[in-house]
Amino acid sequence: FTRASWAIFGVSEVSTRLPGLFGFALMCSCLFWFVSRRTTPLWGAVACLMPMTTGAFAFSYEARPYGLTMGFASLALLLWQLAADDKWRKLAMAGLWLALSLAVSSHYYAVLVFLPIAVGEAVRSIQRRKIDWPLSSAILLASPIVFLYLPLVRGGVALQGVNPWNP
Repeated sequence: FTRASWAIFGVSEVSTRLPGLFGFALMCSCLFWFVSRRTTPLWGAVACLMPMTTGAFAFSYEARPYGLTMGFASLALLLWQLAADDKWRKLAMAGLWLALSLAVSSHYYAVLVFLPIAVGEAVRSIQRRKIDWPLSSAILLASPIVFLYLPLVRGGVALQGVNPWNP
């Protein structure tokens, strides 16, 4: 995404930060729609503005992948809700697969996004007493992308030592 931004806008500090800004804006928009669908637009606006009051706001202007990761994770959550509610179901399931894949592709920590969505789908299946195989498959089909990045993660561990998350 950064290279695409550079190709379109040229290499600069601003164009380097645009993907993170896009991801953060996507997250805020998805939070608005996710909450508005269950409550009112007022509460959707509150949900939309909430990340701006947290430490997550810094990821909107840092040239790091976390803004994109949060945006794609939020998009996955919204698309899971739409697919579960039978709104544009086929498109929502394809988008869910893509959003989860892009989240993991932007940062491997996004593998943690699979857990709440999978648990939500499991609870939904228990409540319905029936597994929604197409929706569950859309979630499961995005998980192999993690294995594509495993060599990169292992390479980072080899370069940085035993615990690459802690300098």
